Amino acid sequence: MTQPRVFIVSGPSGVGKSSIIHGVLDRREDVRLSVSTTTRETREEEEEGRDYYFVDKAEFERMIARDWFLEWARSYGNYYGTGRTQIEDILSQGCHALLDIDTQGALNIQKRFSGAVYIFIAPPSLSVLEERLRGRGSETPESLKRRLQRAGAEIELSHRYDHVIVNTTIEAGVSGFLDILEKEAARNVDFRGIENSAEDGEHPIGGGVLEGGDMGQTGDLDLTGNLEPAKENDPQSRVVASLEPEVRRALRAELETLIRERIERVLQNDLERIFAETLRELDKS
Repeated sequence: MTQPRVFIVSGPSGVGKSSIIHGVLDRREDVRLSVSTTTRETREEEEEGRDYYFVDKAEFERMIARDWFLEWARSYGNYYGTGRTQIEDILSQGCHALLDIDTQGALNIQKRFSGAVYIFIAPPSLSVLEERLRGRGSETPESLKRRLQRAGAEIELSHRYDHVIVNTTIEAGVSGFLDILEKEAARNVDFRGIENSAEDGEHPIGGGVLEGGDMGQTGDLDLTGNLEPAKENDPQSRVVASLEPEVRRALRAELETLIRERIERVLQNDLERIFAETLRELDKS
């Protein structure tokens, strides 16, 4: 029997990732899309359990404390995360789990789990991506610039993925994804926490036995993406190692929020004064 796999898909905004994913889901009944959890407000067209699971911030933070998420992050004041139990449910049904997450989330999962298949959807070029974004008709010059800058940064991380699909057409992208799915599904590799082992009495998510050659990297990634030596295997070090990524992300998110709020206060409270002083200086000159 083929072991169900976890497929993690990333790609810049406008690359056609969602269209490829839906094309795969239409052609394969044994593939299920994981639904993320978020604290942001529900939009008019969104449906609970289809687009997201919506919770308040207090509940999300309780879920973090219970280690409920494979990965989570905070963006613009809202939390987003991928639930462990949902992946377990999909795998237990004998289906492949498909996660549509950004590069930050994918690399966070890479740090803590082995056995997933990482697929990056790339545009033929940034100029082609720019044309596609402009074609939406919803981008301002500023938002277009930000999206292209972020796309460039994401593409630079594509070497961290197992497969890269250059999306020239949706049909070709779907076909390439299905080929990867067939190849990887035949490998019978479990998705499991890197620190878990059969000797510890821990079991991989989805059950089964992990093939020894597929454990992947066992070091920890620092904030620049470089490998650090594996930590000592004593209980205290393992606790510290398990908490460190979440603490780093939380501190980084708090710092970004503080900086953004400070800039907003300056703009709101001091911009008029700074502008007036500048005009007075210009008049004097």
